[in-house]
Amino acid sequence: MQIMQMVAGIGINVYVLTANGSGVACLTKNSHVYLALLLYGSFFLLFAKYFHGAYVRQKKERKLD
Repeated sequence: MQIMQMVAGIGINVYVLTANGSGVACLTKNSHVYLALLLYGSFFLLFAKYFHGAYVRQKKERKLD
């Protein structure tokens, strides 16, 4: 669930960046969007690593036993 939240956050911020770049009036500064992308990206990696270690790798180890 958290991984999908991070994907949605990244998608929204990419949309805001493209909207700002195309001249659409937006109250969000690009510096805030870059910081949000850094935050969402780091949390995405954190949750993906946890998911892989807790569920994917664990299933592989069970099959080997």
